[in-house]
Order: sequence, then C-alpha cells, then structure tokens
Amino acid sequence: MKNYALTCLFCILVLRSSFGAIKNGYEREIISARQSLSALYTLLSSSKSLTTSQQLVLKIKIDQHVDFIGNYQLTAQLLEQFRLISPGLYNEIDSLEDKVGRPVDVYVKFVQANLLPEPLSALTRIEQPEGDENCSLSEYGINTVSISVSIEKKSLRLLAHEFGHVRYLVPNISEYLRYFISYSRSITPTSTHFGHHPGDPSGLSAQAYETKFRGEYSKFIRSKNTLSYNPIALLQRTKQDLLKPVIF
Repeated sequence: MKNYALTCLFCILVLRSSFGAIKNGYEREIISARQSLSALYTLLSSSKSLTTSQQLVLKIKIDQHVDFIGNYQLTAQLLEQFRLISPGLYNEIDSLEDKVGRPVDVYVKFVQANLLPEPLSALTRIEQPEGDENCSLSEYGINTVSISVSIEKKSLRLLAHEFGHVRYLVPNISEYLRYFISYSRSITPTSTHFGHHPGDPSGLSAQAYETKFRGEYSKFIRSKNTLSYNPIALLQRTKQDLLKPVIF
C-alpha cells in the first residue's frame, strides 16, 4: 500500500511538471540580485574610508539593484492580481502547450516604458528554432515565450492583450508565420503590423482576451469594493522599502 501511494504521488508530480507555466521573468537572477544588494549595503555602511565618488558609485549600483528587485516584486504581485481577477484566462496560459503537446513556459516582466521600442506599451517575443516549425523560442530558451509590459495604470489590461496573442500563437506558430509573411508581402516588404491588422487571428485573440479581462476586472472591483490597482504607486512603495537601509 505504501509503495502504491508513493508511486501515485510520483505520477502526480510528473504530470504537474509536464505543463507549461506563467513565470516571473526576473526569477532567474533574483537571488544573486538580492545578495549583491545586501553586499552593497554592507560595504556602504561599514567602510569609513570611501571617498565621495566611491560612495556615489555604490549608490548608483544600489539604485540599479533596487530597480531590478522592485520590478521582480511588482511582477509577482501583478501576476497574482491577474490570477485573482481572471483565473480562467490565467489558467489557460499557465497550462499552455504547443501544437504537438509540449508544455510552453510564458515569462512575464513588467518594465519601465522606456525599455520598450516606441511606440509599444507591451511586447511578445516568440520565434521558431531551426528544424522545428511547431516549437516556440524566446530569450529564455526552447519551449518558452516572453512578454514585456510597461509599468502604467493599464498594465494588467496590456498583459491580458499579450496573453491573447500568446494563446493563439503558441499552438499555431507555423501556420501563423506563413499567413503573416504572405500578408506582409501584400502590404509592403517591411511591414511591421504584427498581430493588429484587420482579420489577423492573433490580433482577434488578443482583443478577445482583453475584452474578457475588462469585464472580469469591473466585476472584481465592484465585488471587492476596492480601488483600482495602480502599478506605478505600488512600485514606488516597494522601492522605498528597499531603499530604507541606505544612508544618504
């Protein structure tokens, strides 16, 4: 009986790990960022021999690490907020598979607006690796997609829109790229209207996700009797907490 129970538990764990997942795009580097920030604080507060210019360099590095950790924490909070508001949409992306059934991880980052190419407020990165037309590839590796969203009041709605693109693109990437290339050539050889021209199936999916999220957000706000979620204010509070140990 014990062996059977252990076998069942192992099977459950294997099955759960076989699904894709929504992941925080800052996760891979967060441990080293926190360790570095702690070391910088220690160096700044303990060393009495630092020159003014050396202190300035340390404070600049501290600000950079605070930005990174603040964005990580904001991303974690906003993803959880999205899950609470729209669990159905969230779970669809959190268990995403490609056309042949392979799990695909979706990495999300909320970033400062100036880090995105103008005039974009959000960006999805998905490519095909050589030799596998059904596979998804991003800067995070094989079987991954990445999403970057600007930090602003409508960040969650922008994320819903990008989730809609991803929901269509991952299982249909080979067909969509053939369609998109054909359409682009009919407009201009350098067309960049990815996913947003009339009738584009990726764009239609994005609009459907955004519309559904808008409705669920309104219901959530009414039922919880709470103010709208302001990512900018949340990030400012997070950074203030992270900077408290610094003596300026």
